[in-house]
Parts: sequence; C-alpha cells; structure tokens
Amino acid sequence: MSVLVKSRKDTIRKVVVFFNSDEGAGIVTVKGKFNLNELNKVIQKSSKGKKKDQELHIPNLPKVPVLRT
Repeated sequence: MSVLVKSRKDTIRKVVVFFNSDEGAGIVTVKGKFNLNELNKVIQKSSKGKKKDQELHIPNLPKVPVLRT
C-alpha cells in the first residue's frame, strides 16, 4: 500500500491511497481540508488508553511533486 499526501502549510489538502492484493487493486482519493493540529488532537485522544511507555509516532508528511502542464 502506498499513501501520497498533498499539503499546504499546516493543512492536508488531498490524500491518495494505492493498494494491491491477490484479489485486486485499487485507488482511493480524498480531497478536503484537514488541519494537522486537529488530526493530532484526535490521535492523541484515541491513544489515551495506551501505556505511557508507548508514545505514538507521527511521521513527517512526504513531499508530493505537482506536475502542471
């Protein structure tokens, strides 16, 4: 599975997920405005039940090249 993200400042603008399995392959595209601070709060809230030794690691967003013709 591959995930590509297009972002601007602290906002995720577009998410594209490519997946492949023995049964088939597909692509899912989600457009919108997702604030990174709000997403971080949701992740922190959902992981409250975890042990303190296991911190949630949020990776940096990959840079997605934009081709304009």
